[in-house]
Amino acid sequence: AAWQPAPGHQVRVAAFRNRITDLIQYVVTDFTTFDGQNQNLEQARIQGVELTYHWRGEAWSAHLEGTRSSPRDISNDTWLLRRARTSVTAGVIVSAMDCADGKRDTSGNSF
Repeated sequence: AAWQPAPGHQVRVAAFRNRITDLIQYVVTDFTTFDGQNQNLEQARIQGVELTYHWRGEAWSAHLEGTRSSPRDISNDTWLLRRARTSVTAGVIVSAMDCADGKRDTSGNSF
């Protein structure tokens, strides 16, 4: 679901639930050398919610995203290893400027 509280602002919420068959997971067998092996999980489930805020101005835009998830091995009801339960991402995009005359590039290109 998306909500636009004011021009240039957008808030989005999304829920997800993924069931995965035969997920391959790396398991450490020696914590000194971190040697390990890939193991096949019969059934896994990753579910959660994602919240995103996006702001767009005339010359730049910014976004902030947060995800909270529950990655589980369904066969034995344990947490999946090496899967983030919480993540946050932020970013800024600045529109390209035309160096010759200093005017903003409106072609949609950004860096």
